[in-house]
Amino acid sequence: MRKSERMPGSQHTDRQLPRLAKAIRGHFLPHVPADARAESRLPPGGHDDLDALERADRTALTKRAEIFGPVFTGISHGELCVVIMGLQPGRRMLLENADSLRPYALDATSLVPKGVLRDMQGADHREYRRPMVRAAKAGDPAHETAILERVIRHHLDEFVRFGDTSPRALISATSATATSILVALFFGVEPGCELAQRLAALYYELGPYGLAWNIGPPQHAAYGALRGALEAALEARRNGDTAMNDRCVLAQVADESDGDVEETMLGNLIFAVEIARMDTANQLRWLTRYAALNPSILAQISAEVIDGNVGHLSLADAFSWEELRSDQSERLTRTAQCDIEFDGYLIPAGSHVRVCLWEAHHDSDSFPSPERFDPHRFLGPFPTNDQFAPFGVDHHQCPFGSTAVRIGSTYVRLLATEFPPTLINDGPPVRGAYHWEPARRLAVSLQRLYPTEPVPDPREEERQR
Repeated sequence: MRKSERMPGSQHTDRQLPRLAKAIRGHFLPHVPADARAESRLPPGGHDDLDALERADRTALTKRAEIFGPVFTGISHGELCVVIMGLQPGRRMLLENADSLRPYALDATSLVPKGVLRDMQGADHREYRRPMVRAAKAGDPAHETAILERVIRHHLDEFVRFGDTSPRALISATSATATSILVALFFGVEPGCELAQRLAALYYELGPYGLAWNIGPPQHAAYGALRGALEAALEARRNGDTAMNDRCVLAQVADESDGDVEETMLGNLIFAVEIARMDTANQLRWLTRYAALNPSILAQISAEVIDGNVGHLSLADAFSWEELRSDQSERLTRTAQCDIEFDGYLIPAGSHVRVCLWEAHHDSDSFPSPERFDPHRFLGPFPTNDQFAPFGVDHHQCPFGSTAVRIGSTYVRLLATEFPPTLINDGPPVRGAYHWEPARRLAVSLQRLYPTEPVPDPREEERQR
């Protein structure tokens, strides 16, 4: 589900960067043939630390493009980085050089034989992406929404019941909600089910502080336990004794292969949840903030639900899209596998290529007053692919993008109609380990408008079907 790609922390100091940049240039340029060297050149920009610039000013890359043009260089995470500003040239770059660019992704081959989907290319990428695309398209929106409502309501009710309105409580609650949502949608088990509780606990062992880029013994142990638990659940399903929902992603993929799931495919489903957990938790925190800041829009969403005037694109859907535009989607990053010529510039082998999404989503030509949070902008003509790409571009788009939007709209709708939030504390966004996040001190209280409803037993629901 991820809307943008992660980068591990740099191990290079600011003092090392100029020397590092010179070393990179000295390494790459001698390998460029003399005739190509005469016709090609590195983009302008030099060796400034892009990560430091961006951390200090979220609009730093936009300002840099105004100086150097839409293609420029810098250093990011210790590597030469070529930045491409604008979705149109970014899409063209990715399409023209698809075979020469490798997605920058987690190396999980020590756990998953062929690695995770985001790191695959060619035939492997097509082979393992197709079942996920089919599962995503086969989903029933009404059924999926019903599951989301049960899971999200369960966690919102817990947040109210515990009564802790500290910033840490909101972080913990949104993290737990995100994990439960993904476990329910991918593996078909909901809160209250013993398997759901076990899977959630194992995911926290796999990545206790977010996605673990450095895979060590704890990750091997947690991954092995997750795989074993899901294989046992599939075996129980084959024997007719399971709480697993037949419409979940794992069940649909299994049904395509006579009830079994090949090791790399199962590993990719496990990591699809792991990679999306932090993204979804962050999404829920952003949505909570914007909901608390915009009670008048929540009132409109509530009226829309009560009046039954929800159309093809509801205001809650638009709220979810606007959150993606405003904050969630940030960048696409690739690594050049060979020297690339683009718009007269040399992009050396080994350098990173960053296509800017957040900046494109804040282009005033495409989105008037882009700094203003305004879901109504999505109730008109929908932006084109050259204006808006929250889930990536072309054949590397996240197949579960519509599910991510549905998660957001269901969450906002429940806040509007059952758990209206009140802002307690707020602050400017902060640059987290991988993404921009709401302020650490963000805190809200929730009011429960209706009595608590018991969480249905998923096993009983399956028996009734």
